[in-house]
Amino acid sequence: MSRRAKAKITFTQQAADDLNEIYEYSIERWSKRTADKYISDIDAAVQRIQDNPDLLVELPDLHVALRFYHLNKHILICDVDGTSIVVLTVASTYRDIPRLLAYLQPRLGQEVDILHKRARHPKRTK
Repeated sequence: MSRRAKAKITFTQQAADDLNEIYEYSIERWSKRTADKYISDIDAAVQRIQDNPDLLVELPDLHVALRFYHLNKHILICDVDGTSIVVLTVASTYRDIPRLLAYLQPRLGQEVDILHKRARHPKRTK
C-alpha cells in the first residue's frame, strides 16, 4: 500500500491575522493559558489535515471550490490544489461565512495563487 504525500500547508496573511486576533481575544476574555491551549488545538488540527487532507470537507452551500475544517467555535477555510493547502481564514462559527468569503475573495485570490505556486515549486537552497 503506498503512502500519500503529506500536504504542504501555508497560511494567508488573513489567516495569520485571524490566529493573532483569536489569541489576543482569548487572553483578554479568559487567560493566557486558555489562549495557548486553543492555539495548540489549532496547530494540532493543522497537523491532522497535513497528514490526512481528506479531513477537509466540502460544504457546497457555503462555497463550491473551498474545503472546510470545523474546530471548536472556528472553521478553517482552505483552498486545495493537489498537495498544496492554503488556509484562507480562520472564521468564527458565528460569522456569516458566505458574506465573509465574498468580502475576502478579491484580496485573497492573488495571494492564494502565489502560495500554491511556491508549494509546487519550492526554492532550492544551496
